[in-house]
Amino acid sequence: MLSRSRYRRAGRFDATALGLLLALLAALGISVAPSARADVDPVVVAYTAAYGGIVCQVLDQGHDTTAGMLGIGQAIIEDGLSPYQAGQVLALSVTEICPRYTPLLRQFIARYSQARTIA
Repeated sequence: MLSRSRYRRAGRFDATALGLLLALLAALGISVAPSARADVDPVVVAYTAAYGGIVCQVLDQGHDTTAGMLGIGQAIIEDGLSPYQAGQVLALSVTEICPRYTPLLRQFIARYSQARTIA
């Protein structure tokens, strides 16, 4: 495994968090306005249909923290989706399959929106 500097890793983490945050905000807007659902990327819908239940299972297995949600988003990105798409998958999974995690989703958004505002 290649060694990276802390600053480089932190920058990549911040960029991923910001991408997921923006995607989550957009996806939440889509989930609130049913007429806007047509704007959801078909790749996101297909991925959520296939893996949305797994997203909820991972949250159920003790990863129900903002860091856990970020880790799930990063795993989705590693599957080939963009940070924006990953955020949409997270938001759709929570709103459609496991709405009990809506408060966590809101905490995730609040945490990373504050982090980017301060930085």
